[in-house]
Amino acid sequence: MSSVAPAVEPAGPARTSGLAAIFEHTRYVLGENRVTAFAFGLLVVIVFAALFGPYVVPHDPLASDTAAALKPPSAAHWFGTDQLGRDIFSRIVGRVADTIMAFPLFVLAMGIVAALGNTVQNIIIATAIVNFPLYARVARAEANVRRDAGFVQAARLSGNGEFRILLVHILPNIMPIMIVQMSLTMGYAILNAAGLSFIGLGVRPPTAEWGIMVAEGASFMVSGEWWIALFPGLALMVAVFCFNLLGDGLRDIVDPQRRT
Repeated sequence: MSSVAPAVEPAGPARTSGLAAIFEHTRYVLGENRVTAFAFGLLVVIVFAALFGPYVVPHDPLASDTAAALKPPSAAHWFGTDQLGRDIFSRIVGRVADTIMAFPLFVLAMGIVAALGNTVQNIIIATAIVNFPLYARVARAEANVRRDAGFVQAARLSGNGEFRILLVHILPNIMPIMIVQMSLTMGYAILNAAGLSFIGLGVRPPTAEWGIMVAEGASFMVSGEWWIALFPGLALMVAVFCFNLLGDGLRDIVDPQRRT
């Protein structure tokens, strides 16, 4: 009696891993939205400068050379030099890391920094204090909207605990809103941090900081040394522009409803 061999099902395509799916979705979003791709490119440049800038800049950002004071942009000094002969390009790149760490709300941050002292660490502490309530309110409001949604009720009926529902079902759905909020706040934070230094409540000279550099260069605009304030101001503009553009692209990447 002959036996019939069981039919062999054709092998289906390999299931894409979660990380690979996120990567493919990110590449799709960046390919479809050139503005978002441009913003991500700027972010890569800023992060690279923050990590490696202090090691690759051509000059010491704190070194003074009075013989080279107020020199215009040249091959030796790409963005020129300031009133003390310090290289402006090296000072701009050297402070990217400190700029992207701060999220101050201006008025309250002024009081906190004035009380604690004018250091980068105290600016970061003030940032955390004044911004935590904002993110907590946004997260709570979004979670309340979704706590009785159909997918949450289905998860409860399936036997999931509240903590698991929060992490697995609610948190991924509120992350897109939080990402956009963080991106927009970052732009304001950079300006506010620079503003604190501009009015004398940020880090003190000779520390290189974009707000201080703009303030120092403003007094030389009339005499024709435009580069001292221009290039730090452009660095501020590019950084704020980058983070404002990132919001929509990050939302498209992390929003579960937009993944295909």
